[in-house]
Amino acid sequence: NRFHNNIRKVYAKVLQARLADGRFFFNEDRKVPLETYTEKLKNVIFLESLGSLDQKRERLVEITGKLGEELALDAGLVDRARRAAHLCKADLVTSMVKEFPELQGVMGREYARLSGEPEEVALGISEHYMPRFTGDVIPKTAEGALVSLADRFDTLAGCFAIGIQPTSSQDPYALRRQAQGAVSILLGMDLNLSPDTCIKIAIDSLRKTLEIDQAKEEKLHQILRDFIIQRVRFALQEKGVEYDVIEAVLAVPFETLTELFRKASALEEYLKGPLLDEVIIAYNRVANLAEKAEGRYVDKSLFEDVAEKELYRTLQAVENSLKSITEPEQRLERLQVLKQPIDHFFDNVMVMVEDDQLRNNRLNMLAALKATFNRLADFSKLQTP
Repeated sequence: NRFHNNIRKVYAKVLQARLADGRFFFNEDRKVPLETYTEKLKNVIFLESLGSLDQKRERLVEITGKLGEELALDAGLVDRARRAAHLCKADLVTSMVKEFPELQGVMGREYARLSGEPEEVALGISEHYMPRFTGDVIPKTAEGALVSLADRFDTLAGCFAIGIQPTSSQDPYALRRQAQGAVSILLGMDLNLSPDTCIKIAIDSLRKTLEIDQAKEEKLHQILRDFIIQRVRFALQEKGVEYDVIEAVLAVPFETLTELFRKASALEEYLKGPLLDEVIIAYNRVANLAEKAEGRYVDKSLFEDVAEKELYRTLQAVENSLKSITEPEQRLERLQVLKQPIDHFFDNVMVMVEDDQLRNNRLNMLAALKATFNRLADFSKLQTP
């Protein structure tokens, strides 16, 4: 009817005007290469105390390069990632993105292509915003992943360093989303990077902008690590991992999130089976007394019982085999081998004897055993039927 036709005409005029504006801004922006716009980043404040977007750009280039070096990636790939980091914020000062903010990253990619940048650089610019929300896709290119991680860890380290941290009710700078995105990339792309490495690189890069002494660095690193671990918990819960399994694998040192997830998956697979039951029983017999140990050095000359010698010999064999085993399932099977000699040890040897040397030596062997078990998990946290 006439009413609907009039509405349609009004919307068409508005849309035509917006499209005309877009075409004008696009044509104006493309008169100069994308590189030119990086100069204007000096006039835009990123956050108070953290300097301009240009200073952030410098940090992103540095962090991206160091992450690439940590991963031992091809030098050409790292150079392209650093170039993407250099250009990734440039479109924020273009007329197009000022008028259409939702196109940030998209216009950077297109302007990079028009400026003759390599396709990997152009994709890295747009992908560094990924994932934008929980469940969103992660970058497909290594260049995009490196710049995205650099951007997120720089923002997290910078905000935490100047006292901006999320509360239970507020997160105005979306830091939880930033951290969750970093976890998604590290886990989803199977990157051989530990969160601790990423945090350290980001904090080191901040020194150009902020004064950070050793005490502040240690405190900042620990707070950031705890924050990331909370996001790791959430990611594992999203994948359906049980709470006790999550706590068991997080309670011991780990390198990569991929390694962590594989550990959790293996424990879940064996959770209701006899193999894991035997490992848990063996661990619990060792763990409590191991807390009393002063170290892990074991003096074989102090062994008095054949059960001590048998346990130590088995421990060394298991330790040596674990060096060449990466699969958590196989590690679990190797740890099971320790149950029988552990039982034999406790059945025949008194640990808490009066002789200080003997007692400490036996406690140290139990501590060494516990450390071997802890390569996989803290088994005391697992709830078995």
